[in-house]
Amino acid sequence: MKSFKLQHFDSLKAESAVEHWQKYLQSQVEAFFPEEYRLLKARGFDSKIKKVLDFGCGAGLFTRALRVMRKDLSVLAVDANEKMLESLWRSLVRYPDRKIMPKHWILGEEAAPQGVKDCQAVVLRYVLQHTKDPKSILINLRKHLKKGTLLFIIEEDDELYKMYPDIAVMRKLLSRFKKWGEKYGTNTTMGPLIPRLLSESGYKVQSCDVLCHTATNLGLKPLLDYYRLSLAILSSTAPDILSPKDAEDMNKDFLKAMKSNEEFFLFYPQIITVGKVS
Repeated sequence: MKSFKLQHFDSLKAESAVEHWQKYLQSQVEAFFPEEYRLLKARGFDSKIKKVLDFGCGAGLFTRALRVMRKDLSVLAVDANEKMLESLWRSLVRYPDRKIMPKHWILGEEAAPQGVKDCQAVVLRYVLQHTKDPKSILINLRKHLKKGTLLFIIEEDDELYKMYPDIAVMRKLLSRFKKWGEKYGTNTTMGPLIPRLLSESGYKVQSCDVLCHTATNLGLKPLLDYYRLSLAILSSTAPDILSPKDAEDMNKDFLKAMKSNEEFFLFYPQIITVGKVS
Protein backbone atom coordinates (compact mmCIF):
# COMPACT_ATOMS: atom_id res chain seq x y z
CA MET A 1 0.00 0.00 0.00
CA LYS A 2 1.24 3.51 -0.83
CA SER A 3 2.64 5.36 2.18
CA PHE A 4 0.27 7.96 3.59
CA LYS A 5 1.72 10.71 5.78
CA LEU A 6 0.25 13.80 7.40
CA GLN A 7 2.10 17.03 8.06
CA HIS A 8 0.58 17.83 11.40
CA PHE A 9 2.27 16.84 14.65
CA ASP A 10 5.60 15.79 13.20
CA SER A 11 7.49 18.09 15.59
CA LEU A 12 6.03 16.64 18.79
CA LYS A 13 8.24 14.53 21.02
CA ALA A 14 5.17 12.94 22.62
CA GLU A 15 6.17 13.65 26.20
CA SER A 16 2.80 14.54 27.70
CA ALA A 17 -0.43 12.57 27.79
CA VAL A 18 -2.03 14.94 25.25
CA GLU A 19 0.94 14.59 22.89
CA HIS A 20 0.88 10.79 23.24
CA TRP A 21 -2.81 10.88 22.32
CA GLN A 22 -2.18 13.08 19.28
CA LYS A 23 0.65 10.87 18.06
CA TYR A 24 -1.54 7.80 18.59
CA LEU A 25 -4.36 9.30 16.53
CA GLN A 26 -1.96 10.42 13.81
CA SER A 27 -0.53 6.90 13.59
CA GLN A 28 -4.05 5.50 13.37
CA VAL A 29 -5.16 7.85 10.61
CA GLU A 30 -2.00 7.33 8.56
CA ALA A 31 -2.37 3.56 8.79
CA PHE A 32 -6.10 3.20 8.21
CA PHE A 33 -7.26 6.21 6.20
CA PRO A 34 -6.41 5.03 2.65
CA GLU A 35 -8.70 2.00 3.02
CA GLU A 36 -11.31 4.03 4.91
CA TYR A 37 -11.41 6.57 2.10
CA ARG A 38 -11.67 3.87 -0.56
CA LEU A 39 -14.81 2.55 1.13
CA LEU A 40 -16.21 6.02 1.75
CA LYS A 41 -15.93 6.75 -1.98
CA ALA A 42 -17.69 3.49 -2.82
CA ARG A 43 -20.53 4.46 -0.46
CA GLY A 44 -21.20 7.92 -1.84
CA PHE A 45 -18.41 10.23 -0.67
CA ASP A 46 -17.70 11.28 -4.25
CA SER A 47 -16.78 14.39 -6.23
CA LYS A 48 -20.36 15.70 -5.96
CA ILE A 49 -19.66 16.45 -2.30
CA LYS A 50 -17.89 19.82 -2.24
CA LYS A 51 -18.30 20.77 1.42
CA VAL A 52 -18.27 18.47 4.43
CA LEU A 53 -18.85 18.93 8.15
CA ASP A 54 -16.22 17.11 10.21
CA PHE A 55 -18.23 16.81 13.43
CA GLY A 56 -16.03 16.16 16.47
CA CYS A 57 -12.89 16.88 14.45
CA GLY A 58 -10.58 16.87 17.46
CA ALA A 59 -7.12 18.05 16.44
CA GLY A 60 -8.06 17.81 12.77
CA LEU A 61 -6.17 14.70 11.69
CA PHE A 62 -9.05 13.19 9.72
CA THR A 63 -9.79 16.69 8.39
CA ARG A 64 -6.25 16.90 7.04
CA ALA A 65 -6.48 13.43 5.55
CA LEU A 66 -9.66 14.31 3.66
CA ARG A 67 -7.97 17.38 2.22
CA VAL A 68 -4.95 15.35 1.11
CA MET A 69 -7.27 13.14 -0.94
CA ARG A 70 -9.63 15.89 -2.12
CA LYS A 71 -7.96 19.18 -3.06
CA ASP A 72 -11.33 20.65 -4.07
CA LEU A 73 -13.07 19.78 -0.79
CA SER A 74 -13.96 22.41 1.82
CA VAL A 75 -14.13 21.16 5.41
CA LEU A 76 -15.99 22.84 8.26
CA ALA A 77 -14.23 21.28 11.25
CA VAL A 78 -16.15 21.59 14.53
CA ASP A 79 -15.49 20.37 18.05
CA ALA A 80 -16.59 21.15 21.60
CA ASN A 81 -13.06 20.69 22.95
CA GLU A 82 -11.18 23.99 22.75
CA LYS A 83 -7.78 22.43 23.43
CA MET A 84 -8.15 20.05 20.50
CA LEU A 85 -9.17 22.94 18.24
CA GLU A 86 -6.11 24.87 19.41
CA SER A 87 -3.98 22.01 18.10
CA LEU A 88 -5.71 22.27 14.73
CA TRP A 89 -5.21 26.05 14.64
CA ARG A 90 -1.49 25.60 15.42
CA SER A 91 -1.13 23.11 12.61
CA LEU A 92 -2.85 25.54 10.22
CA VAL A 93 -0.31 28.21 11.14
CA ARG A 94 2.50 25.85 10.21
CA TYR A 95 0.74 24.17 7.27
CA PRO A 96 -1.86 26.69 5.99
CA ASP A 97 -5.01 25.42 4.30
CA ARG A 98 -7.74 27.93 3.48
CA LYS A 99 -10.27 25.18 2.78
CA ILE A 100 -10.25 24.05 6.44
CA MET A 101 -12.48 26.17 8.68
CA PRO A 102 -12.21 25.27 12.41
CA LYS A 103 -15.13 26.27 14.62
CA HIS A 104 -16.02 25.70 18.26
CA TRP A 105 -19.51 24.22 18.64
CA ILE A 106 -21.27 22.69 21.61
CA LEU A 107 -24.28 21.02 20.02
CA GLY A 108 -27.51 21.83 21.82
CA GLU A 109 -26.00 24.76 23.73
CA GLU A 110 -24.73 27.06 20.98
CA ALA A 111 -26.08 28.22 17.63
CA ALA A 112 -24.72 26.26 14.70
CA PRO A 113 -21.66 27.81 13.03
CA GLN A 114 -22.29 29.55 9.73
CA GLY A 115 -22.11 27.12 6.84
CA VAL A 116 -23.38 23.96 8.54
CA LYS A 117 -26.51 23.80 6.38
CA ASP A 118 -24.37 24.19 3.25
CA CYS A 119 -22.56 20.92 3.95
CA GLN A 120 -23.60 18.05 1.71
CA ALA A 121 -22.10 15.45 4.02
CA VAL A 122 -21.09 14.94 7.65
CA VAL A 123 -18.30 12.70 8.92
CA LEU A 124 -18.13 11.43 12.50
CA ARG A 125 -14.99 9.39 13.09
CA TYR A 126 -14.74 7.78 16.54
CA VAL A 127 -17.01 10.48 17.98
CA LEU A 128 -20.18 8.79 19.21
CA GLN A 129 -18.28 6.25 21.32
CA HIS A 130 -17.16 9.14 23.53
CA THR A 131 -20.66 10.53 24.14
CA LYS A 132 -23.04 9.65 26.96
CA ASP A 133 -26.13 9.87 24.74
CA PRO A 134 -25.25 9.24 21.06
CA LYS A 135 -28.91 9.13 20.03
CA SER A 136 -29.45 12.64 21.37
CA ILE A 137 -26.39 13.83 19.43
CA LEU A 138 -27.78 12.41 16.19
CA ILE A 139 -31.26 13.86 16.78
CA ASN A 140 -29.93 17.34 17.59
CA LEU A 141 -27.49 17.26 14.68
CA ARG A 142 -30.29 16.39 12.23
CA LYS A 143 -32.05 19.67 13.12
CA HIS A 144 -29.19 21.60 11.51
CA LEU A 145 -28.88 19.55 8.31
CA LYS A 146 -30.70 19.77 5.01
CA LYS A 147 -32.78 16.89 3.67
CA GLY A 148 -30.56 14.54 1.67
CA THR A 149 -27.39 15.25 3.66
CA LEU A 150 -25.25 12.13 4.04
CA LEU A 151 -23.70 10.99 7.34
CA PHE A 152 -20.57 8.85 7.27
CA ILE A 153 -19.97 7.34 10.71
CA ILE A 154 -16.78 5.41 11.48
CA GLU A 155 -16.70 3.42 14.71
CA GLU A 156 -15.12 0.25 16.08
CA ASP A 157 -15.95 -2.86 18.05
CA ASP A 158 -13.14 -4.14 20.25
CA GLU A 159 -14.88 -7.50 20.57
CA LEU A 160 -14.19 -8.16 16.88
CA TYR A 161 -10.40 -7.98 17.20
CA LYS A 162 -8.73 -11.22 16.11
CA MET A 163 -5.13 -12.36 15.81
CA TYR A 164 -3.19 -15.28 14.47
CA PRO A 165 -1.33 -16.57 16.31
CA ASP A 166 -3.26 -15.67 19.46
CA ILE A 167 -0.69 -13.54 21.29
CA ALA A 168 -1.41 -13.27 25.01
CA VAL A 169 0.16 -9.83 25.36
CA MET A 170 -2.23 -8.40 22.75
CA ARG A 171 -5.22 -9.81 24.61
CA LYS A 172 -3.78 -8.21 27.73
CA LEU A 173 -3.61 -4.84 25.97
CA LEU A 174 -7.23 -5.11 24.81
CA SER A 175 -8.41 -5.96 28.32
CA ARG A 176 -6.59 -2.88 29.68
CA PHE A 177 -8.14 -0.70 26.97
CA LYS A 178 -11.56 -1.99 27.95
CA LYS A 179 -10.93 -0.90 31.55
CA TRP A 180 -9.67 2.45 30.27
CA GLY A 181 -12.87 2.90 28.24
CA GLU A 182 -15.02 2.09 31.25
CA LYS A 183 -13.08 4.62 33.34
CA TYR A 184 -13.49 7.44 30.83
CA GLY A 185 -16.98 6.57 29.60
CA THR A 186 -15.91 5.35 26.16
CA ASN A 187 -17.95 2.63 24.46
CA THR A 188 -15.43 0.75 22.30
CA THR A 189 -18.16 -1.57 21.00
CA MET A 190 -20.23 1.28 19.55
CA GLY A 191 -19.93 0.25 15.88
CA PRO A 192 -22.74 -2.34 15.65
CA LEU A 193 -25.17 0.03 17.40
CA ILE A 194 -24.97 2.79 14.79
CA PRO A 195 -27.54 1.52 12.23
CA ARG A 196 -30.23 1.22 14.90
CA LEU A 197 -29.34 4.61 16.40
CA LEU A 198 -29.54 6.27 12.99
CA SER A 199 -32.92 4.71 12.26
CA GLU A 200 -34.33 5.72 15.65
CA SER A 201 -33.01 9.27 15.17
CA GLY A 202 -34.84 9.89 11.90
CA TYR A 203 -32.19 9.00 9.35
CA LYS A 204 -32.42 6.47 6.56
CA VAL A 205 -29.64 3.86 6.76
CA GLN A 206 -27.92 3.59 3.40
CA SER A 207 -25.23 0.99 4.15
CA CYS A 208 -23.15 -0.64 6.89
CA ASP A 209 -19.77 -2.28 6.23
CA VAL A 210 -17.07 -3.93 8.30
CA LEU A 211 -13.65 -2.86 7.06
CA CYS A 212 -10.84 -5.23 7.98
CA HIS A 213 -7.25 -4.01 8.34
CA THR A 214 -4.48 -6.59 8.60
CA ALA A 215 -0.71 -6.66 9.00
CA THR A 216 -0.66 -7.83 5.38
CA ASN A 217 -2.07 -4.60 3.95
CA LEU A 218 -0.79 -2.23 6.64
CA GLY A 219 2.77 -3.49 6.88
CA LEU A 220 4.55 -4.47 10.08
CA LYS A 221 5.98 -1.08 11.10
CA PRO A 222 2.60 0.73 11.39
CA LEU A 223 1.37 -2.16 13.50
CA LEU A 224 4.37 -1.95 15.83
CA ASP A 225 4.05 1.83 16.08
CA TYR A 226 0.33 1.55 16.81
CA TYR A 227 0.95 -1.00 19.58
CA ARG A 228 3.73 1.09 21.12
CA LEU A 229 1.60 4.23 21.10
CA SER A 230 -1.36 2.31 22.58
CA LEU A 231 0.83 1.41 25.53
CA ALA A 232 1.98 5.02 25.85
CA ILE A 233 -1.62 6.27 25.88
CA LEU A 234 -2.63 3.89 28.65
CA SER A 235 0.42 4.41 30.85
CA SER A 236 0.35 8.22 30.51
CA THR A 237 -3.40 8.73 31.00
CA ALA A 238 -4.22 5.87 33.37
CA PRO A 239 -1.14 4.54 35.22
CA ASP A 240 -3.53 2.83 37.65
CA ILE A 241 -4.64 0.63 34.74
CA LEU A 242 -1.22 0.22 33.11
CA SER A 243 1.92 1.34 34.90
CA PRO A 244 4.95 2.56 32.88
CA LYS A 245 6.83 -0.56 34.04
CA ASP A 246 4.04 -2.86 32.82
CA ALA A 247 3.97 -0.98 29.52
CA GLU A 248 7.70 -1.49 29.07
CA ASP A 249 7.41 -5.21 29.84
CA MET A 250 4.44 -5.65 27.50
CA ASN A 251 6.30 -3.92 24.68
CA LYS A 252 9.21 -6.31 25.11
CA ASP A 253 6.88 -9.31 25.17
CA PHE A 254 5.13 -8.11 22.02
CA LEU A 255 8.39 -7.64 20.12
CA LYS A 256 9.52 -11.08 21.25
CA ALA A 257 6.25 -12.63 20.04
CA MET A 258 6.54 -10.86 16.69
CA LYS A 259 10.09 -12.10 16.13
CA SER A 260 9.13 -15.68 16.92
CA ASN A 261 6.27 -15.73 14.40
CA GLU A 262 7.11 -15.21 10.73
CA GLU A 263 3.44 -14.91 9.83
CA PHE A 264 1.27 -12.57 11.83
CA PHE A 265 -2.35 -11.77 11.09
CA LEU A 266 -4.24 -8.97 12.80
CA PHE A 267 -7.94 -8.42 12.17
CA TYR A 268 -8.53 -4.78 13.08
CA PRO A 269 -12.17 -3.96 12.30
CA GLN A 270 -13.84 -0.65 11.63
CA ILE A 271 -17.58 -0.38 11.12
CA ILE A 272 -18.56 2.29 8.60
CA THR A 273 -22.23 3.22 8.45
CA VAL A 274 -23.83 5.67 6.04
CA GLY A 275 -27.08 7.44 6.85
CA LYS A 276 -29.15 10.05 5.06
CA VAL A 277 -31.32 12.87 6.39
CA SER A 278 -34.84 11.95 5.29
